[in-house]
Amino acid sequence: MLARVRVVVSMLGICLSLILAGSARAEGGYLSVQYQYVEQEGFIFGDGETEVDLGRLIAQTLQFDLLYHLNDRWSVEVGLPIVRKRYNGPIRHDPLLLDNPRPDNEFLDDGSWQTNVANIELGLSRHFQYRDITISPFLRFEVPSHNYEVYGLAAAGDGLKKVMLGTGISAPIGLSNFYLRGEWGYTFSERGGDGINVNHHRFQAELGYFLNRRWTARVFALGRIGNGLDFPEDYPSLTDEIWYRHDQTMSHEFINVGVGFDYQVSARYNVSFWTQELVEGRNTNTTDAAYYLQVGYAF
Repeated sequence: MLARVRVVVSMLGICLSLILAGSARAEGGYLSVQYQYVEQEGFIFGDGETEVDLGRLIAQTLQFDLLYHLNDRWSVEVGLPIVRKRYNGPIRHDPLLLDNPRPDNEFLDDGSWQTNVANIELGLSRHFQYRDITISPFLRFEVPSHNYEVYGLAAAGDGLKKVMLGTGISAPIGLSNFYLRGEWGYTFSERGGDGINVNHHRFQAELGYFLNRRWTARVFALGRIGNGLDFPEDYPSLTDEIWYRHDQTMSHEFINVGVGFDYQVSARYNVSFWTQELVEGRNTNTTDAAYYLQVGYAF
């Protein structure tokens, strides 16, 4: 199924990137703070079927995002995640047990909380309007905040530089209270390990409904499909250099679905809550609990 989704996502992404016309009004900016709670207890092999017990990994993230419109056509965005993780389980990514031991590397999977600033996100978007359809092609950069440790389930991120090209699109459905929103992007990633290609597609599709002037309900799907190594066949040893870089070289493919609600507190403030779960994946952790709360301010 993931192979078919990869083809469909590629075709949709190309089509969205070609539909560009007109201009759209955009004024002011938007500042948001998001709290994320994710609990993971399993890992799905590269065959997409075999699942093993991982233990218990809890990730709590504070995500700070700023979107600012330079004028009615261009906008910039900045994102900063502060990640706090704790892992308890049978898997121990101990840098001293590698074929090439690393005594100076921090041991993250000792059951204690690990807090770090992960990858900083920078973006630039160009906005167009075609009738009721808003189209926003974008260019985004992701840069590690510093040289943090990537070996361990409690690692803050993969430590790779990335560039994403893509398109966002949104439109009302006729004269109803429904709307559609989607986004596709292709990520060119710094190669991890021995030059392994981990470029990938990311996509999101959302159907929303305005319940009244303050409340909005929505359902969505999001995912990542792309290149990378498969576990366990591409990792014959769990102590060599290839394994040390496994978080940077696995494909990490997934499709999640979720539901959420937005509440417009006032003209400037709004609150959002949503949850999601994994429906299919390869070389990825399961999502046993995932809750998100966001407070936003428009200016």
